[in-house]
Amino acid sequence: MPRTTTAQSSLGRLRRTEEIRRVLRQGNTAASRLASVFWLPNNSEASRVALITSKKLGKACQRNRLRRRLREILRAECSNALPHADIVVIARPPAAEVEFAALREQIRGLLKRAGLCPRGQANERND
Repeated sequence: MPRTTTAQSSLGRLRRTEEIRRVLRQGNTAASRLASVFWLPNNSEASRVALITSKKLGKACQRNRLRRRLREILRAECSNALPHADIVVIARPPAAEVEFAALREQIRGLLKRAGLCPRGQANERND
């Protein structure tokens, strides 16, 4: 039986290159020093997310660690609040160097600015 977590059930994954390119070309954008978020409304039952970490961020271990962090931030902050949208998060090189809390604050701000995470829905934890 396949393993299903809350992150998988509430946030799907964008897997196909053409779907990601469509979001990057036609979608809206919010950017910060650590990441850029592109989003485009979809007609599916849930939001779908793609995380892009280029080799500019470091070796595979660093890129995988950053992807795990980004996935956890998206799951914890707004997994139930995200509207039906395709979302692409592109990490920038400084993101690999910052602490988790700083990265979480930047992503939280981007999601709020994009309207993907309503102000009242975001977890305001400081742990």
